[in-house]
Amino acid sequence: MDDQPSVVDVSVENFREVIDRSNDQLVVLLFWAEQIEPSAVTKDYLVGVAPSYAGKVVFGLVDVAANPQIAQQLQIQALPSIQAIQEGQIAGRLDGPQTEQALREFLDPFTLSSADVLKQSIASSIANEDWETALQILQEAITEEPTNHSFRVECADVMILKGDLEAAKQILATIPEDFVDRARPATRIEIAQEAAAMGSLSDIENTIESDANDLSNRYAYSIVLASLRRYEEALEQAMFILRQDRSFRDDIGRETMVRILNLLGSDSALAKRYRRQMFAFMH
Repeated sequence: MDDQPSVVDVSVENFREVIDRSNDQLVVLLFWAEQIEPSAVTKDYLVGVAPSYAGKVVFGLVDVAANPQIAQQLQIQALPSIQAIQEGQIAGRLDGPQTEQALREFLDPFTLSSADVLKQSIASSIANEDWETALQILQEAITEEPTNHSFRVECADVMILKGDLEAAKQILATIPEDFVDRARPATRIEIAQEAAAMGSLSDIENTIESDANDLSNRYAYSIVLASLRRYEEALEQAMFILRQDRSFRDDIGRETMVRILNLLGSDSALAKRYRRQMFAFMH
């Protein structure tokens, strides 16, 4: 089964064979026609996202102009039309032109684990600075899995982003100190507290304009930027210190970069890029 293509052209001859694959994998049928430009564009988007779902989804492309019988049988009224098939039954439907993002939002609930769906919901809420929704999701998750420390880590982190450091500290106290992800909210609290004592961002920027080589100001700038989640700018300031003087405050440029990278997490593309830069400079 694994060596079969994940994108197939569906015809009357192989239609049943493709549907039978829905017993093992999600089958997504796209009804399209070259003459209907929005459907052809949607087809290109669907083929583009297909590699991301390899092994999880079989994408079937039904050219309605060449296979009108299939469209009639499934009562397709307009193009493009997308149907998700599981165990031979329609499990979801999407009609009209679609963007790549819309296609992913349609496919992900079928293909992601419950943990992945939860992570995406939390990440989306955080990106929108909707702290209350993120906390609600996390509190429900903690209620269902009270011993899952990962949820408590995320809850503490959101509390910090929301500005409630005391609540975050209380949550952090319930997480074992050797739990690996605990370092992220613990570091975020340290940076938030440190930034609060460093003055406003505009004041620090004015000071740097008057003396661009003052590494103490560069350090303060990096910390305040990190507290505002302006991570790339914060890393640039820490990298400046690292390049200028590794002996400054016991290599605080490198140490600050490590702290900010901890906030980003190991999967962050930004973190990977700056980690490579740091190692390249040091070695």
